[in-house]
Amino acid sequence: MLEGIGPSVAQGRDTILLREILDKASTRLANELKDQPDIQAGLLDTLGNVYEQLGDYAKAEIELRVAIKLKSVEPGKEDTKLATLIEQQTQRIHELERENARLRRRTA
Repeated sequence: MLEGIGPSVAQGRDTILLREILDKASTRLANELKDQPDIQAGLLDTLGNVYEQLGDYAKAEIELRVAIKLKSVEPGKEDTKLATLIEQQTQRIHELERENARLRRRTA
């Protein structure tokens, strides 16, 4: 559902409202889904994807790190599936860190 509100849908329009919606969704997820880590992690992953598409790599990284933390404590997950998922998200975080560093150097 949230992936459908990505920046490509905005078609060049101002994305301030989209960012506000994402920020509020992130806060609500932390409060309202704390007893449902699987659902919370999936939605945080989606928020991280949308933040990444918006070019807000710092917020994307934060959401993905929290999603990894939640997924790593999920009871009953298959170890190999979880390990693959964590590895994929960790690679994305490293990519986001590199992009953040590149942007900081460009603006310095």
